[in-house]
Amino acid sequence: MVLEDKTVPVKEDEAICPTAENSCAIDVGLEKFLTCDDGSYVEIPRFLRKASLRLARLQRAKSKFPKGRKDKQKLHKAIAKLHQKIARQRQDFHFVTAYWLFLKADVVFIEDLKLKNLIRRNKPKPDGKGNFLPNNQAQSSGMNKSWLDAGHSQFFKVLEWVAWKLGKRVIKVNPWGTSQYCHACLNKVPKSLSDRWHSCPCGAELNRDENSGKLLKLLGLGLASIQTAPLRERSQRSIA
Repeated sequence: MVLEDKTVPVKEDEAICPTAENSCAIDVGLEKFLTCDDGSYVEIPRFLRKASLRLARLQRAKSKFPKGRKDKQKLHKAIAKLHQKIARQRQDFHFVTAYWLFLKADVVFIEDLKLKNLIRRNKPKPDGKGNFLPNNQAQSSGMNKSWLDAGHSQFFKVLEWVAWKLGKRVIKVNPWGTSQYCHACLNKVPKSLSDRWHSCPCGAELNRDENSGKLLKLLGLGLASIQTAPLRERSQRSIA
């Protein structure tokens, strides 16, 4: 049975209004787990990568025994236990990072990413003669493993939960163009994925992830718009 007294007023917490002083923005990636707009960053712990050799040894040992052997079952449990340890380490890292961010700010701007699209298999490329052309799936598989190891999708969920618990806010911002435009002059400075340095003719020189964080914060605060920003030729001083 549920009893409800409608005469009791319900008090709703007022949402925190984001300002330049009480907010920060983060850009996530595979070089650094995240980079803040103030230049601080968090390294990727790579829990799965560090345990990969041990996992491989256990898998090889397991494959030597026939099905039904007790030794095989023991190794199966050891592998499951190691995977559980990796998952718990990753989750603990996500919570520690989330609380660290909310010590810095009351509002955190994040990219509204479709993370599932980042780990999709590349589409096959038929050549019209019954064969297939290279589609770079081998390189993508390595990146997909790194994305899954970092666990950004889980981190965003943890970040939103911690924000709710602390009475703070997480605001998603459209990430379109944040890696290609300059935060200082809003001109386009095209970069390839290997270009890790942002070098703009306006004089802005900084890490590309930090530039993305600064631009993301401006977009989140409504202080900038890059939808109609002009195209500027790539600077020859860009560093790969």
